[in-house]
Amino acid sequence: MADPIRILLVEDSESDALLLVRRLKTDGFGPDWERVEDAPAFRAALLRGGWDLILADYALPLFSGMEALRIFSESGLEIPFIIVSGTIGEDDAIEAMKAGAADYFMKDRLARLAPSIRQALAASCARREKKRTDEALRESLLNWSRTFEAITDSICLLDAEGRMLQCNGAHLRFLGKSGGDVIGQPCYALVHGTDRFQPHCPFQRMLKSRAHEEEEIASGDKWLYVAVDPILDENGKLRGAVHIMADITQRKRAEEAVKASLAEKEVLLREIHHRVKNNMQVMISLLNLQAQAIREPAVVSLLKESQNRIRTMAIVHEKLYRSSDLSSVDFSDYIGSLSVHLFQFFSVEPNRIRLRQETEAISLDISNAIPCGLILNELISNSLKYAFPNGRSGEITVGFHRRPDALLEIFVRDNGVGLPAGLDFRQTQSLGLQLVNLLAGQIDGTLEMHGEGGVEFRVIFPELKPKPRA
Repeated sequence: MADPIRILLVEDSESDALLLVRRLKTDGFGPDWERVEDAPAFRAALLRGGWDLILADYALPLFSGMEALRIFSESGLEIPFIIVSGTIGEDDAIEAMKAGAADYFMKDRLARLAPSIRQALAASCARREKKRTDEALRESLLNWSRTFEAITDSICLLDAEGRMLQCNGAHLRFLGKSGGDVIGQPCYALVHGTDRFQPHCPFQRMLKSRAHEEEEIASGDKWLYVAVDPILDENGKLRGAVHIMADITQRKRAEEAVKASLAEKEVLLREIHHRVKNNMQVMISLLNLQAQAIREPAVVSLLKESQNRIRTMAIVHEKLYRSSDLSSVDFSDYIGSLSVHLFQFFSVEPNRIRLRQETEAISLDISNAIPCGLILNELISNSLKYAFPNGRSGEITVGFHRRPDALLEIFVRDNGVGLPAGLDFRQTQSLGLQLVNLLAGQIDGTLEMHGEGGVEFRVIFPELKPKPRA
């Protein structure tokens, strides 16, 4: 199959032009050609474009190959221009080649025509590709340079010894120097004014780790963030590093302000928890004074139960006061404290009623901790008061854990005498069980009771995640 080619012939002789075309067809080309013989026609043909090759006679009556070559050079086209002549001398041929001709040959040696064209076309294609590549490279470098200079952080490229290879304008402004003063200088001399690397220098650490290193450094009244990333060759050998430095003074000041504000809030919140606990202690003391003035045992008992409920809430605030985050309580630890208090309050003999604790270390938000504490207070108190009458011995188990379905569960189980037959724990007149039902609903929980070999109450409820501290 013939190779298609569009040829512009600068030739005054139609017969010579046909001779060239026949020769091209014989040599495997499929030429689409046009003949011109003066400068205006040549310029018009160049403007139309689309040519793969120009073949120009050296000597024409109205024109010349050298003038055509000059016009062609001014056009900026990247296609081969070949001189064809029957009379060209060696000096003229050399002059044409210097002026930009791809080749020349004599009309009586057309055997060289096809190889010359193919070579010229290949060279022209290579030049165009190189030009495109060079332009793309220049554009890429220009874009990189613009980006490099537009970045407001200080950026520099270092060699493997820490010497400055290149830096952007922001880094020059930071150093207060010009480019000629920094290139080739060690970074420690420029930045720190020393003759060696500083102990906190991330570049030093990067030399050992061959990985990203960073540091926040105080410099006078400023804070600087410094990051160093290695530049490795294809064999993993260290060739240098990218050194980035940002002024984070405003961020550090904002962080310090937030820390100071948070510290003030913590102090205030601790004081609130402490005062709430103290106020509850005052309420307990007032109820105790009131109980001393009353002779009816049933009323005194009610006052004591109210004291325990207040103390149950006071323990939560005491735990929060001593907690590190002030918003949640280690409820396992809380259960231990509450159980000990209730056993002491009811003067339980340790050898008669034993306490078992089956709990996980799970923290509860105060919104759940107080209702759960009150629930445990009622359930443990009921077991201590009613499960072991007439000196009967036994065991109370208090549990708290996370279930496989991600819900939380608290339970109180005893092996005492159990509840009276036919008692509906949801409709009971007992204030304690009424409170348990109400509090279970408050935390979106469900209350279950099991009555084999004693009694067991379980409250299953969703976990309320502690709110993040602001």
